[in-house]
Amino acid sequence: MTTLTSETLPEPMPPATGMKRPDRRIFGDAGRKAIRTLGLVVVLLSVFVSSGSFLIMTGATDIEPTPEVWTVIWVVNGLLVLAVVALVLTEASLLIQARLRAQAGAALQVRMVTMFAMVAAIPAMIVAIVAMIENGTEVANHHRKEILWRKFFVRSERRVYLTESPMRLVLRAPKRA
Repeated sequence: MTTLTSETLPEPMPPATGMKRPDRRIFGDAGRKAIRTLGLVVVLLSVFVSSGSFLIMTGATDIEPTPEVWTVIWVVNGLLVLAVVALVLTEASLLIQARLRAQAGAALQVRMVTMFAMVAAIPAMIVAIVAMIENGTEVANHHRKEILWRKFFVRSERRVYLTESPMRLVLRAPKRA
């Protein structure tokens, strides 16, 4: 009978070729939960900051919209927009990763996200197209009004010039006998 000692232990076997590779996710379950919490905070902060900047710019608050205030509002809103875009891209990459790994329900989730994106995007595009059309006619009307105003202003200015011109006064002078 032989006794096992540390020198007599057999070497460990190499891993079998059929074993699964380690899961190489960018974010684990805890990371995804943190991203979603951060996303909620960023979206709520964006709503509050944009509402506050709207109130400041419309004069509904005591804060005077000076150039410094404008700069701060633009910088804060820009940073929040960048944060929201980064969060959307992160979620999209996680969704694509899940789809490529053929996780259960990933295809359905891709379809649902696409459907909701279309539901949000199509009315926004319609509003943008109508606004461009209306804005184009408004710009054309504004230019027409501007041209008419200039014609009127030049004519009235010419009238003033002709009535008060020294040459006109000479022309109006009584004829000498």
